[in-house]
Amino acid sequence: MKKTLAILMALVMVLGACTFASAEVKTYKVGISIYQYTDNFMTLYRNEIADYFKTLETDEVKYELVFADAKNDMAEQTNQIDTFITQGMDVIILNLVQTSSAEVLIDKVVAADIPLILINREPLGETDESYPGIINNPGVCYVGADARQSGTYQGEI
Repeated sequence: MKKTLAILMALVMVLGACTFASAEVKTYKVGISIYQYTDNFMTLYRNEIADYFKTLETDEVKYELVFADAKNDMAEQTNQIDTFITQGMDVIILNLVQTSSAEVLIDKVVAADIPLILINREPLGETDESYPGIINNPGVCYVGADARQSGTYQGEI
């Protein structure tokens, strides 16, 4: 009886430790707005983003990804960004519908104090250079190629 009780108590302690450990899992909410799901390249991109976040997960860290299709409509994408802000996303990943309108979306996310990662389409500033809100803000970054440089290289080839 003592042996059974000792095993039972040990089991309770182990289960209690497992329950306690699972309570410390941090889940980060990631809002991802893609300019258009029908773009084959962006479908690959979405799949790679999802796969990448899975590789980052541990027993202590999980990621909740919320993907949204902007349907190549700037108003739709603006609504998505507003929703992500309202939902309190921990980070927003944005593939712009219109690079020329990036400033409005960047400013909204920055004002909400949410880190922003722009992908694949570099936003344009007033002088056709990168938007200064990216360059001067550590909470915002662009991941992708320099389209002008890529075009120059293609022309040279």
